Amino acid sequence: MPEIENKPVETETVETPKGTVETEAKKPESTETVEHWKAIAREQEKRAKANVAAAKRLAEIEEANKTAEEKAAERIAAAEQRAQELELKATRGEISGATGVPVEILAGPEDATAEAIQAYAEKLVEWRGNTAAPERPPFGVHVPNEGKTPPNVSLDEQIAAASKAGNHALAIHLKRQKAHSR
Repeated sequence: MPEIENKPVETETVETPKGTVETEAKKPESTETVEHWKAIAREQEKRAKANVAAAKRLAEIEEANKTAEEKAAERIAAAEQRAQELELKATRGEISGATGVPVEILAGPEDATAEAIQAYAEKLVEWRGNTAAPERPPFGVHVPNEGKTPPNVSLDEQIAAASKAGNHALAIHLKRQKAHSR
């Protein structure tokens, strides 16, 4: 049979409302000692310091990745801007070729400052001086031959002239007009 160790039991005196009672004094467990908690605190400090270094490294990696992403976004934005500028330049070139207006004039003023607008206006005046200024149509509705007395030509003569000239649409129109006037 195993031997039972007889250890002296420490007792503690506790006063209660019914009187004084002696109870067994409990030994503090290892988790209840100050040394135990100090040891745990030291371990956690070591882990925290290691975590700080890891967190700094993670932040550096994220920053490096973020910078790469930002650089890619900037390159994409620059490429889109360049494509838009080239498309606009090509459109101006096509319109310039079709109308004869120089590309520099189609581009408009460089910016919205008074100096840039003044310089643009001077370019326009210079260009207009090199080309004939277009005649302005009169204000209002333009009616060809307005105010002129129509010639005294009969409808039959007008039909014959239109047919001879090969203007069949006018000849048909005049024939209809003749038919309705009867």
